[in-house]
Amino acid sequence: MVLFDISMYSNITNDLALRSVLSRWDLIEKNTSIPFQEFKRAISIILNSIFFKFNDEFYEQILDLSMRSPLSPILADLKIQDLKSNIFNTLTMYISSYFRYVDDIVLAYPTNLITNILDSFNSYHERIKFVNYGDDRGINFLDVKLLNDNGSIIFDLYIKPTNSGRFLNFFSNHPTIHKKGVWLGYWTRFYFFPIQNSITLTSIP
Repeated sequence: MVLFDISMYSNITNDLALRSVLSRWDLIEKNTSIPFQEFKRAISIILNSIFFKFNDEFYEQILDLSMRSPLSPILADLKIQDLKSNIFNTLTMYISSYFRYVDDIVLAYPTNLITNILDSFNSYHERIKFVNYGDDRGINFLDVKLLNDNGSIIFDLYIKPTNSGRFLNFFSNHPTIHKKGVWLGYWTRFYFFPIQNSITLTSIP
């Protein structure tokens, strides 16, 4: 098992994002009355109208997707979908397991071929480069630790070493929905995880 990770927004150019959107025009046009050229121009304006202020100076972001734009997560996800389709169409080797959450990709692959598949992913575009995290012991994917036990996978909760164990104070000046989200997230994490996966928790913050 390996984990491929990438700094997504800062490596996906506006041009790549625009091409991913326009390649899906056959799906988009069914849900809009905007002509193709006007739609293309609108997306281009959005992508090329990103400004920010730093040390009392204004800057224009001219290359990559903006971290603060609500459109960036959608565009980045489309580009990673395109990358996956492109890579899988060119590989001659079978990938038994593939899971992705945003920019984290988990693969199960023969150890002697991991370097080859990583090179394939990194050959897609000069700015899109993945890093391989994982070893024979296992990997950490989101909040889950995947451990290799003689060919079997053992699931456990993963807690970052920097975890302080502190939570959002309910009496703080935050929206109520945020406070409920903290409780709901941890309740789901610790209650449902062992039931769905028959796991005995070994560490709780």
